[in-house]
Parts: sequence; C-alpha cells; structure tokens
Amino acid sequence: MQEVAPTDTQFYLIALGLSEQASRAISAYRKALWQENGNMSFLCLPAIIPIAWNYSSFHSLKQEKIPLPPSPMNFNRVTHHDDTFFLVPGTNYLETWISSVQKQLHVNTLQQSTSLSFPMRDGIFLGIGSEIHLSESKVQTPHIINTSWNLQQYHIVWEKNDSQENHVHYQLLFNQHLT
Repeated sequence: MQEVAPTDTQFYLIALGLSEQASRAISAYRKALWQENGNMSFLCLPAIIPIAWNYSSFHSLKQEKIPLPPSPMNFNRVTHHDDTFFLVPGTNYLETWISSVQKQLHVNTLQQSTSLSFPMRDGIFLGIGSEIHLSESKVQTPHIINTSWNLQQYHIVWEKNDSQENHVHYQLLFNQHLT
C-alpha cells in the first residue's frame, strides 16, 4: 500500500469563545450532526466564532481593551457558506462587533482562500459539508443563548492528504475572559 503524503497548513486564529453551557450544547449538536453525516470536521475544534485567520501569530492580545460583544446573544439559525456550516444569531450585531474588533486589532485577516480551513462568518463554526446535509438533516437546530465571552488565540495545523482525509491539531495560546 502506497503512503499518502500529507500537506500541513498552519494558521493562527483569533476567536471568540463561548460560555461552558453554550459550548456543551454546541458539542452535543455537533456530535449529532457528525453521527448523521460522518464528517469529522464537526468534532475537530471547540465551540468558537472565528474573528481573524493569519499565517503568523498575532501581536499580544493582553494589552488590548476589547469591547464586550453583545450579550446575551441568541444563536438559532444554521447557515451554509463555502461548504461550511455556522450557527448564527438572528441579528447583525455580532457581524458589526467582529468588524470593529478586526479594525481595532489592525489584523490583516485572510478572507476567502482555498488554503483556509474554513471561511470567516458571523457565527459559531459547526463543521464542513454539503448544503444537502442541512436540508436532509433530522437533527433539530438548537436555540443557544450565550452570556459569557472569551477572547482566544489558537495555533491550528490542518493536515490534508491526497485521499482528502483531514487531521486537525490545535493549541490554545491565549484565553482572556471579556469583562
């Protein structure tokens, strides 16, 4: 059997982390989606909202005074963009907040790139899959209310080989509760 050479793609990600209660609810929802469609991407990362991707580490976030995201935030609708599922709120407050934080941090974020693991959206990353999975899903979309936020930075290695198998390794580099 011939070995398949992996290609590693390393990224740094600034993200918004959720409360423990919201994270547990998202994990249960993702697990149900994974059991239904078999795509491991639904299990690969914690419950996060991506703010900015980069190929190199971001400057120190400790000195930044980040404004509080809207709270409570209700997530109750699944969207599909570039083969990626997100649980999104019913308002554009989160999108506006993310945009202002990107400007404040002066991040030159990677937007739509074929090398990105998943695109940036104003919602909680769920997993990767075809839109048909969403329309045929028997898993009920949860109503998640989040009231506590953490600003986080991750180092993520996304390995893909020729057979399109994915292996994801991540390390939390920074975690600060927003107060």
